[in-house]
Amino acid sequence: MIDLEDIHVYYDTGLDSKICALRVHRLNFRKGEWCNIIGPNGSGKSTLLRVLSGGVECFEGRIRIENRDVGHWKTRNFSRLVQLLDQNPEKNIVPSMTVEENLFLYQPQTGFRHFAFLRQGCSKKLENFLSGFQMDIESRLASQAGLLSGGQKQAVALAAVLLRCPRILLLDEFLAAIDPQSAPKLLAVVKKIARDQEITVITVTHNLKQIEISGGRLICLSSGNVADDIDANSMTQSEILSRYTSVINQNGLL
Repeated sequence: MIDLEDIHVYYDTGLDSKICALRVHRLNFRKGEWCNIIGPNGSGKSTLLRVLSGGVECFEGRIRIENRDVGHWKTRNFSRLVQLLDQNPEKNIVPSMTVEENLFLYQPQTGFRHFAFLRQGCSKKLENFLSGFQMDIESRLASQAGLLSGGQKQAVALAAVLLRCPRILLLDEFLAAIDPQSAPKLLAVVKKIARDQEITVITVTHNLKQIEISGGRLICLSSGNVADDIDANSMTQSEILSRYTSVINQNGLL
């Protein structure tokens, strides 16, 4: 599904030197798998997501998605395969526009037949889809998105990217700014839709409870390198913490 080979990303420090933010010899993600990525600040987590979403144009190495070499693609070309959701709900919506208008922003000019019900004005189908989030956003299609709660804003943003039926969904701390009541609901929605549509989900998080609930694969990054890659299914928070602490210790970061 996704194959990374000899990926190196360098950032210019402005002092006639460069920092290697990410160095991945080989990393693969299977179709429909759920992968949690953890690591200390500056370990390369967000850089990895940006590489996968086409947000890093200058890098060394090779990226293949569905057996296509996409390393030369422009960012906009990735949108048919990959969607990225940021942790800040305010960045994921246009506050002055209504909920329905925000959803229409993600509607492409061509293709994406699953968006037909939006073009045809079938609001009932849209409401049914949104009701699955259990966030009461289906009754607020005409409301300004800026008036919603943080959890509702993120639900609208999540609905928008899921309506595009991406092959790959990248979530960068997408629950970090959400209240404790809303976070489990959004996680459950993503898990169900990802499973039903065989979407590959790669999520960056510091929340061990989220990793315990979601299960799947767990990758630990350290100083831009893959320091650990394990199956986290059935692991408890304490087991995850113990493994993570051990890996970080081995890399001299604690």
